[in-house]
Amino acid sequence: GGQQQRVAFARAVVTRPQLVLFDEPLSALDAVLRDEMRLELTSLVRNMGITALYVTHDQTEAMSMSDEVVVMQSGTILQTGSPEEIYQKPNHPFVAHFIGKSNWIVPDKQMLRPEHLRWSQEDASSLPFTGTIRHVSYMGDRYEVILDMENRTTWTAYHDQRLPVGETIQVYASEHQIHHLN
Repeated sequence: GGQQQRVAFARAVVTRPQLVLFDEPLSALDAVLRDEMRLELTSLVRNMGITALYVTHDQTEAMSMSDEVVVMQSGTILQTGSPEEIYQKPNHPFVAHFIGKSNWIVPDKQMLRPEHLRWSQEDASSLPFTGTIRHVSYMGDRYEVILDMENRTTWTAYHDQRLPVGETIQVYASEHQIHHLN
């Protein structure tokens, strides 16, 4: 599997160009092979010292393979930065939604990432948020919990156990984890 992609990569880099454009090169592969090829391609580009412009709609590819990410919407650049910066400090609601799951406290203004939510109050400064469990999905290493929140938004949280659907619960977050968009 992936032989066509390997041959195409080899042809693209055999002359050691300064820049290579990859346009969705892994999109036709199944998930397991895509992960393998992602590692191979990243190693190849780094070992050869080639600059690669990588076009993808796959957020995992963009975040895991890049030194710098450019997020575009309808031909307009919305944000550029390191994968960490783009994920942790999105400057536009589209960027926040596109790059990862976003829990909106104030729609398009204030958000939390799911991994910043806690199931118990860690200290007196933790902020409580109330929601009702709508759905729980087993994800292998954790459960993804979908919550209908009091502010009429839907949030995602992660837990290490299956929780009962329909139960009203509180989740907590530190004030410093809230990201305020411009």
